[in-house]
Amino acid sequence: MPKSTLTANLKVIRAKAHLDALGTSIRAIRSTPEKYQRLTSYDDTVSGHFVVRNEAFNEDDFFGVGTIAGDFICNLRSALDHVAWNLAMLKVPPLKSGTHISFPIKGEDTLNAQVKITESTFGIPEEAIAIMKSLQPYHSGDAYKTTHLWRLHFLWNTDKHRNIVLGGSDTGEVLEVPSDLQKRITRHPFDNGTEMRVPLSEKHRINEVQSEAWNRCFCR
Repeated sequence: MPKSTLTANLKVIRAKAHLDALGTSIRAIRSTPEKYQRLTSYDDTVSGHFVVRNEAFNEDDFFGVGTIAGDFICNLRSALDHVAWNLAMLKVPPLKSGTHISFPIKGEDTLNAQVKITESTFGIPEEAIAIMKSLQPYHSGDAYKTTHLWRLHFLWNTDKHRNIVLGGSDTGEVLEVPSDLQKRITRHPFDNGTEMRVPLSEKHRINEVQSEAWNRCFCR
C-alpha cells in the first residue's frame, strides 16, 4: 500500500466498522421501536385541539446511536485530511510544521474560499489540487448542500459540538407537518418528549402524516 494512502485507508476501514455497528444498532431499534419512541394522539374537546404526543424511552440507547454515527463521520472526514497531508508530505524538503494542510470543502466559490483552498493545499501536487477543486460542492450552485461531500463536512462539524440525532425527537419533525399548518401549531415539552396541538378542524390532515410516521423507524 503506498505510504501516501496508508493512514487514509486505515481511517476508511475504521469508518466502515462504525458504519456496520450503526447499521446493527438501527436494525435493533427498528425491530422493537416501541422501546424507544411512541406517538399517541387524542381529541381535547375542552380546548378544541387535536393533540399528538411524541414520547422517547431508553434515551441513552436511542441517542447513543448518534455517537456511533459521529464516529463513522469523523473517521471518514478525517480520511480526506490524511490524503491531503500525505500528498503534501511528498514535497521535498518536508513541509514545516504549523501549516494548515487539509482537504478543503467549500459550498460557495468566493475569493475567501479560494484563498482557504490555496492555504490548505500548500505543497500538494497541482494535479491533486485540480481534482480536489473539481469535487467542490460549489460546482452544484445553490444545491451545494445536497452534495455528499458537503453533507459529510456539515455532519462532521455538527458532531463536534452536539449529538447527531437519527430519529426526530420533536413531534413536528417526526410528523413532517405541512408548511401551511405550522403557524397554527403550538408545541409543549414534557419530561420525555413533546406534544403538538392543532385545531380539531385540521385533525384529518394531521392523521394523514401521522399514519406515515407510524410506519417509519422509531415510531409506532
